[in-house]
Amino acid sequence: VLGTGSDTMANFDIQTLQQISTHLYLDQVNWIQLVGTYDGQVMSHYTNGTLAVQANVTGPIAVNNEPLAIGENFDDNSDYFNGDIDDVRIYNRALSGDEVSQLYAIESQPPTNSPSISTEPSDFYATANQSASFNVTAVGSGTLSYQWLFNGTNLLNATNRTLNIALAKQASIGQYTVVITNAYGSVTSTVANLLMFPYLSQPFVGVDTYWGQTNTLSVGAWGSGYLAYQWYFNGVPLDGATNFSLPLGAIQLTNAGQYSVVVSNALGSVTNAPYSVVVNPANVSLTVPPNVVIQGTVGYNYAVQSTTNLGDSNSWVTETNITLTQPIQNWTDYGVDTRKSDHPQKFYQVVPGQ
Repeated sequence: VLGTGSDTMANFDIQTLQQISTHLYLDQVNWIQLVGTYDGQVMSHYTNGTLAVQANVTGPIAVNNEPLAIGENFDDNSDYFNGDIDDVRIYNRALSGDEVSQLYAIESQPPTNSPSISTEPSDFYATANQSASFNVTAVGSGTLSYQWLFNGTNLLNATNRTLNIALAKQASIGQYTVVITNAYGSVTSTVANLLMFPYLSQPFVGVDTYWGQTNTLSVGAWGSGYLAYQWYFNGVPLDGATNFSLPLGAIQLTNAGQYSVVVSNALGSVTNAPYSVVVNPANVSLTVPPNVVIQGTVGYNYAVQSTTNLGDSNSWVTETNITLTQPIQNWTDYGVDTRKSDHPQKFYQVVPGQ
């Protein structure tokens, strides 16, 4: 309700408040639209788009230095509108009754705002095997629903405004977006990237080999974008050694030493600590095989048999047949190493050969 320094106008406003008070008290908990117009002759007051009070007013509204009051009796500052006032509009002309009705029809409708994003998700710079997250802030009418996508594919159970990734892996690197939906439409966020610093997923830990063998040193790494590699031998970069693997064919004793590798991308680098490549002259190992001593007649044929179960007379297996070339002759079972606990205990016997 508008009031000015004019006594006529002020008194009319208080009367208007009294006449429409019934409407206000019947609907205390809801908003009421009040519109007052004056076209130079007629003053009209509308409630919720409908004309409530109208009166002829002679002469123009008084113009002076006193302030415009909204919801107040200006004369004595004692009568106030007991409520909240919102969305005040002042026009430079008197609205018609149809215009007031149209205005109420628009303002009385519930908001029908489709979602809009106020804060887009940002790129996340991740460290491997640590948590990562994306956030979005959106506004819109009613309930907002969220669906996060990874490289264009919906993520299962990713339906909150925040997307949490418990452990970032190589497979987590990529583009993330979120679609926000309500009853009036949907909006898709801009792309947010998960970027990862270089990380050694399978470090090089050295090798033990022998002269003349072929070996390949390798390292496994994660990280965003292009990963560059540089291998070092005893602290000196190796020419052309710029792949995740380093082949060493027909390895020589001079190849023995400390090898390391640096993996880098646009975000930084990580260094695999030096580890040894040991080159032995030969692969030497010691075994203790059982030796069977046969004492018999030269020219006679004998069968050497074995078993792991003396309780089963049918379990004997012929290992070999030997024709003696001298009275005492040895036969060694090289398939057994008696030092190893995983070899079963074997028993041997010598019988006439076939």
